[in-house]
Formats: sequence, structure tokens, C-alpha cells
Amino acid sequence: MENKLKNGGIYSHANFPKLTDTEFHDQIIKTDKLISQFAGYIPNIVRPPYGKVNEGQIQWLASQHKKL
Repeated sequence: MENKLKNGGIYSHANFPKLTDTEFHDQIIKTDKLISQFAGYIPNIVRPPYGKVNEGQIQWLASQHKKL
């Protein structure tokens, strides 16, 4: 498979800064599982709903090898 950036949406279109860390992680993990099941790949780009994300969430995404 080509090494291309894959974009993923978000499970429930939640406003990330209003989520707890666990809720935020669950959103990303659920979305990855669904996309993997139906499309056959796990996205490495996250598009935050409303364009909002906090610094802790950015750091966690980076630790998961994901980009905004």
C-alpha cells in the first residue's frame, strides 16, 4: 500500500475540548476501528470537529502517530 496520509472523521462529532481524556481517546479509537473495518486502513490524520482541540489532545494524538 502506498504511504499516503489517510483522513478520518470523528465518531460522534464531539467538541474535543469539552471531553475528558477518556472520552477523547474513545472517540479516536472508535473512529479508527470503524474505518478499519469498512475501509481496510486506520487513518493517521484527525480533523477535529469545529476545528477545536487542546494541547493535551494534540500531544496524545502525536503519541499515537496521528496528525491534525
